[in-house]
Amino acid sequence: MGPSGIGKTHLMLAYGYKACITGYTAYYMSCMDAIEILRKTKMTNRLKRKLQWLKKPHLLIIDEVGYEGLTREEATLFFQGK
Repeated sequence: MGPSGIGKTHLMLAYGYKACITGYTAYYMSCMDAIEILRKTKMTNRLKRKLQWLKKPHLLIIDEVGYEGLTREEATLFFQGK
């Protein structure tokens, strides 16, 4: 966490790149994209399946956490998978 423009995203992507070139898997998404994916899969009763899928990469990179405020429902979905 920190102010805009100090290289947080660049650093995360560098970690993801390093993971991939050394034989690991990495997946990148923004926090709001993750929330939207989780919300849609919950509505279609596929949340458990999607959470299992999100556990597959060795490195899951979620950017912009805390950038936008989350509703109570979104925060519960994001942090607890419910």
